[in-house]
Amino acid sequence: METSLRFKCLLVWYKITKSHIKTPLIKIAEGGKGADNILFFLPSDNVNAQITAYFVNQDLINNKKTIYYFVHETGLKYYPSKLRNFFITYKDEDLNWWGLIINHSVLNKVKSINCDVLVDLNQKQKPAEKFLIMDLPTKLKIGFHSFLSDELYNLTIKRDKSSFLEKQYSMIERILGLT
Repeated sequence: METSLRFKCLLVWYKITKSHIKTPLIKIAEGGKGADNILFFLPSDNVNAQITAYFVNQDLINNKKTIYYFVHETGLKYYPSKLRNFFITYKDEDLNWWGLIINHSVLNKVKSINCDVLVDLNQKQKPAEKFLIMDLPTKLKIGFHSFLSDELYNLTIKRDKSSFLEKQYSMIERILGLT
C-alpha cells in the first residue's frame, strides 16, 4: 500500500508535536463486561464496506451498548438505514489540502461521544480518519496491523491473507463483549 508524501509529512509533524503524550496501559480480562460506548470507524470503499455492513448489522441485535459509527458520506449507502441516527459522516468539503478534517461540527460530534473503545475497521490508509484517531483521548483503540498501527492503536489485529475478514471481525466482537 503506497503512502502519499502529504501523509508522511503530517505523520512526521504529528510525531514531533505530540511525542509527549503517552497512552495508558489497559487490562482486558475474560470476566469483564466489555465496553459500554463504542465508536467504529467504517470503510467507505465498495468491497470492504459491503463486508463490514454484515458486521454492523449484528449491532442491531445488541441493545445494551451504545455504538456510534464514523464514515465518509460515500460509504453511507452500504450500511443499514436503521442505524443512521448513530452515524457521523464527513465529506470531501470537510477536508483541508492536507486531507485532515477541518469542519468543527464534525470534529465536535466525534469528540463529544466520550467512547470507551474506538475500533478502526478500515483496511486502507485515510489521513483524515487516522489523524482523528490519534487525537481522540480514548483509552482503548483497536485496528488492523499496518506500518502506522503502533502510533494509532493499543491493540492491533493482524490481517491474515488466508482467512476471511469476518474471522477478524468476530475476534473484535469477542474483545468488545458484543457476542
